[in-house]
Amino acid sequence: MRELRVHLRRLLQSTASIIDAQGVLWHSVQLLDISRMGVAFSCTHEMQCGAVCQILFCLPGQTMRNEATLRIVHCAPSASGYRLGARIIELEQQCADRIVEFVVGEPTLRT
Repeated sequence: MRELRVHLRRLLQSTASIIDAQGVLWHSVQLLDISRMGVAFSCTHEMQCGAVCQILFCLPGQTMRNEATLRIVHCAPSASGYRLGARIIELEQQCADRIVEFVVGEPTLRT
């Protein structure tokens, strides 16, 4: 499979929660990697490409809860259910700063 992502990302194993666009169905997922522009995660159920959802997560070593709006861009069967890729389409700046800090391993400076 050809790699399409161009942004620096970092591997992680962290539990997160996904809620559908209607705010009705919550699912526990396992974050696999993250960048400023997207996430990869695994879950037990299939999600349609193009679907919009919210994700709630904490980054390793941080206590702040982060929230982002995602659009699913890839969903494929895996040994533990499904592996998904999603693009971040809405994110508060403070959350973006925490993601960048986690990915590059140093504090984000804002002037």
